[in-house]
Amino acid sequence: MKKLLLATLVALGFASAAAWAGMDQRQLDNGALCYNQNGSADRLCFSGGVFNYFEICGDIATINANTIYYGPSQAVIDSATVARVTCNSDASGNATEATADEPALTATAFYPLGMTCYSTDMGATGSPMTFELRSAAASLKPAISLSIADNVLSATSSPSGTSLIAAGATVSIGVTSAGDVGAGAFYCRVFYAS
Repeated sequence: MKKLLLATLVALGFASAAAWAGMDQRQLDNGALCYNQNGSADRLCFSGGVFNYFEICGDIATINANTIYYGPSQAVIDSATVARVTCNSDASGNATEATADEPALTATAFYPLGMTCYSTDMGATGSPMTFELRSAAASLKPAISLSIADNVLSATSSPSGTSLIAAGATVSIGVTSAGDVGAGAFYCRVFYAS
């Protein structure tokens, strides 16, 4: 398992082989598999070998040669057979980041691993749209960002490291364009380990 995890982390650009060569595997009571980096307190935990994620979505109509921020607000969808949480693609975002951001995980600190975003076609005027994951009204170090060009409907980030986001810390995605992107919506899935 250790070799497979290390190969996956390196392939994702999340770690270098040397940085995690001394990983110390630990099994926690809750069934999560955790690794400590070369005996340090830095730790990555995976539940059942599957990356967790949260979603941030919104309406892109207000993006027009500016940056609009969107938090991880969710909308509850009820049905006769199941109630579920879904991403709110009607969220209009806000030009003031402190108004838009909010906690994604109130009781869990986490390491963002990367993100994948999808968007309706914005046309050549606004192309490209750039999506940047942020926390506490600041860029992550190193940044997790991606761009979606005209006639391309999705992109995946290439993370190059880790930033621990504290439990209850606010997060947002800043979406920037070169011009008016028109009407439509976007959906981003942010992958993380805790």
